Amino acid sequence: MTVDFSSLPDIADEHPELAPEERWYAAHVKARELALEAVFGATEPPDTVLAPDDEEVARAWPGGGFHRYPPRGERTSWLYVTHGLSQPFEERDVQALHEDPDALSGLGLEYVLASADDAAWPLELLLGLVRQVLLDDEATLLEPGRLRACNTPIGGRGALRHVLATLSPEYELDLLLPAGHCVLVHLVGVTDGEAARAQTEPDILGSLILERVLYAFGVGGLTDPDRDCLTTREDFDAVWIDVRAEVLAESDE
Repeated sequence: MTVDFSSLPDIADEHPELAPEERWYAAHVKARELALEAVFGATEPPDTVLAPDDEEVARAWPGGGFHRYPPRGERTSWLYVTHGLSQPFEERDVQALHEDPDALSGLGLEYVLASADDAAWPLELLLGLVRQVLLDDEATLLEPGRLRACNTPIGGRGALRHVLATLSPEYELDLLLPAGHCVLVHLVGVTDGEAARAQTEPDILGSLILERVLYAFGVGGLTDPDRDCLTTREDFDAVWIDVRAEVLAESDE
């Protein structure tokens, strides 16, 4: 299901200080905020974008930042979401959706990270990824089905040293914004051993298997810097083999 916020909101009354030619940018920000609120609920603090704690990133990412969402309903985790990677680059991009139904808004994604507790490390991890995307010409987007090594253990401790990009089954993923589509890419921390096992499989097969294995062992989409490596479990190999067979069978259907 697509969360449709493709109509550009009128923000003239909300931002009378802006010149008409500046309002397209702020209106896109507003449309994205409304779409994320429809998926995750209200932010904490309310109606607040947390600015990046990095002057270089802030200069390269005007208006960009992060949302923090507290537990809500059946969701017991805190969610941290980038806010601005899907911002259209120029005013003309606002018309892209009318010309191409498959158009992407900005980079076409925002990153989501889940933690059991409210903490500083999720924002630090997301900031590092944003820094790569915006400031490293050789960096690629971390897209669903891909793994990426971190420079340090997630949270500054423990065994999680990689992030796996997934498509979460726990919330709506596809946002339709005024300039095009935006996919919510859910990131989850994994260990060296788990990443190594995934990388023994071709292309993204290992990542698809690992994602399901995380759910099979109760980790799901939660990143817990203190959890142990699943490969040390006696039943890890058996679960991996079973899940691998399921994934391959589905791909043949």
